[in-house]
Amino acid sequence: MLNSGESFALVGAGGANTWSWHGSGSTDTEKAYADKLCGVLSQGAKTDAEEHSEPQEFWDALGGKTEYLDYKEIGMDPDFEARLFDMRTSSQGKFWMNEIHNFSQMDLHMQGVFVLDAYKTIYIWTGNDVKKHVKNNTPKKVEEYVANLKDRSPDSV
Repeated sequence: MLNSGESFALVGAGGANTWSWHGSGSTDTEKAYADKLCGVLSQGAKTDAEEHSEPQEFWDALGGKTEYLDYKEIGMDPDFEARLFDMRTSSQGKFWMNEIHNFSQMDLHMQGVFVLDAYKTIYIWTGNDVKKHVKNNTPKKVEEYVANLKDRSPDSV
């Protein structure tokens, strides 16, 4: 499904035509990958299609023009990447949020509380074997985190 925050490679039926579609919020790297992929997949003409100026053939290849997610309309920064935090207590007793980079579901464990910042929503995941003080201190720490966001209003989260 298209969304304005990315670029896509579309291959027409039989591979005769390809389109490198660039959403208005896509990065130069994403555009370059879509262009390169079209070059590899193309058996015919390759056309660049910028968001809001697509040729009719592009929409026909998709089965007709449809609605898609537009980051500008929902007020989301297209460069935002979700952030995951492991809630921890240091050996000195200080409670803090440890950010996990390049995370996956495998980072979650039953002894932890994890906070996922997904831009408009903050999720708290609590394992079954969490220490009570970690579970009890998490909501206040998340409130502090949201209050100190510089790229968003706390009311929008």
